Amino acid sequence: MKTLLALLVALALTGCGTLRQTAHEAIAADAITTAGALALGAGVEANPQINSIGMGVVTVGVRLIAVEHANRMDEPKRTNTLAAANAITWGVIGNNIFVIAAKYLSFLAVPHLSIVAGI
Repeated sequence: MKTLLALLVALALTGCGTLRQTAHEAIAADAITTAGALALGAGVEANPQINSIGMGVVTVGVRLIAVEHANRMDEPKRTNTLAAANAITWGVIGNNIFVIAAKYLSFLAVPHLSIVAGI
């Protein structure tokens, strides 16, 4: 329980950085949640384009390069691009967390609990 609380606090504190920092944190959190989903066998639901750890590493590298490229853009294009990347990536992380929760809850004997968790 303490580990879960520490993870939630760490996720909450990621919003305290610059757009570039939060984009990097979001990419790292997406990589971790996608790897967790792959380990559970729920990789297709969490991210249909990534079906191996190697492919995930490549996409992380490409997205980090894209963030660094966006960080060199002129204002307001820089802010808009990084804000959009953050919004999309944090949405993906939320999806991954619910997919993982639904996968865990599907092992319980309570009917339809995994569907409720996914909603």
